[in-house]
Amino acid sequence: MKKLLIHVGPHKTGTTSIQTFLHREDEQLLKHGILYARSGRTIRESGIEQPVVAEEAHHNLAMYILDDVRADPTFGTVSDLLAEIAACPYDNVVISTEELARGMFHVENLKDFRETLLQNHIEPIILLVDRERSEYVRSLKFETVKNGFEGDLRDFEEKRVLETPLARLSLDIADIRESFVSIFGQEAFKEIDYSKTDVVVPFVDAMCSAFGVSNDFRIETVRVNSAEDTLAHVQAKLVKGLEDEKAVMQLRQDLSDLRLAKMNSERKLQQRIDDLELREQQLLASTSWKVTKPLRWLNHVVSRRRR
Repeated sequence: MKKLLIHVGPHKTGTTSIQTFLHREDEQLLKHGILYARSGRTIRESGIEQPVVAEEAHHNLAMYILDDVRADPTFGTVSDLLAEIAACPYDNVVISTEELARGMFHVENLKDFRETLLQNHIEPIILLVDRERSEYVRSLKFETVKNGFEGDLRDFEEKRVLETPLARLSLDIADIRESFVSIFGQEAFKEIDYSKTDVVVPFVDAMCSAFGVSNDFRIETVRVNSAEDTLAHVQAKLVKGLEDEKAVMQLRQDLSDLRLAKMNSERKLQQRIDDLELREQQLLASTSWKVTKPLRWLNHVVSRRRR
């Protein structure tokens, strides 16, 4: 029976670092008889303002397992994964997606996935990374800052379900652990502790232990999505915000100048109109005197002749 190691995260426990290692070192994994499955990997965007395309995590596979409407057959389905495992000459396969941590809200879907694996003679092994709750919640909150969430930690804990991209995700890893143990069994569940310095090393140790292979991997430190990245992202947004604010202030000044110029122009135009009207009145008065005097004399002559 083949083995499938399912790394379920959860979020903010070094998942991207682990996935980056698995993706970059796929050839080294194959030399150890381990396949990092290609089916179900999703193109991911990362970085500040400049997206980086990388097929590192099996998020699309998780969406299929959990009946998420965002699932896209282009990136591979559960059936594709089963076919890939069946065709693989190796007995050990790994998939990784923190999206499966939402599985605690989709128990029946996880049960169906487990049964599907067993029916295809595949032994599932769950690997979860544990992190101290206060650090875990704080890190989740920092992640939402990059997505525009504003508020303190209490606001995040109270409103995250409705207002953040991490909706429907437990803030207690113990709840996630309990759900997977109840579905897959304690014997199929493995857990490591999160490390700020390097979570890849304990992950590789646990993976080799689960598969029963020697651990002589060459591991380079991989750290992505760190607090420094989040801070840099926030700083970039602040700089852009300041630039936008300056642009708005300049626009307002330009508008004010235009309004003033319009008022001055209208004032000059009105003065010109007033001058012309005055000239008109003067001309009419002058013309009236020159015309009415001869008419009066003519009327006087005509009147005398009639007499």
